[in-house]
Amino acid sequence: MKLISFFLILFSLNVCTDKTAKKQDDNHLAKPIICYFNNKGKPLVTWTFYKTTAKKPLVFRFDKTSITETKSANDPLAVYPNAIVTLDTKRILEDDKPNTIISEYLFGKMMASNTVSIQITRFDVATQEVFVKVNMNNTSKTLKAHFDKKEKQLIITGVFDLKKDFNAGEALYFYHTAEFDNHKGADGKSKTWSEVRFQIKLQLDMKC
Repeated sequence: MKLISFFLILFSLNVCTDKTAKKQDDNHLAKPIICYFNNKGKPLVTWTFYKTTAKKPLVFRFDKTSITETKSANDPLAVYPNAIVTLDTKRILEDDKPNTIISEYLFGKMMASNTVSIQITRFDVATQEVFVKVNMNNTSKTLKAHFDKKEKQLIITGVFDLKKDFNAGEALYFYHTAEFDNHKGADGKSKTWSEVRFQIKLQLDMKC
């Protein structure tokens, strides 16, 4: 009889232990894993200009950039609304070499501050569009761009027109004149386009 009672007590203990363990496992599984994102490092910003009547691309990279007004958030896109990307127009590279001509004859004729700022205002997830406010040549213009979101990277790509959007036709003329021979194509004609394609690459740090 004592032996039977012993096994009954042992069985009850095992059942209680299993239930407790299962309850703890259920509670553990019920807790969601929350990851927080923050901006990491400086933005990589390139502007692509075009030359010749065949529209050959010229890719320039801003060597000195910064970003402010970012947030810590559990959604990568929530990190950047109202963030401001600032570009130093005196530090521009072409093929990793300083290009002083575009700094002096385009941006130098356009503004006195030597900076361009791009504010990220809002994202539209449904259309994968992002709205950015570009401040350049004493002019502010809100542009619609495209964004591509990866796990730890956000890429913003858009287009603007120096003449139409930022009244920079005169500055573009000075730049074209300085690069007149270099911007000639196979047809012997020299052309510098007012259209510019911009790209901003932002890196994210994720902690869970």
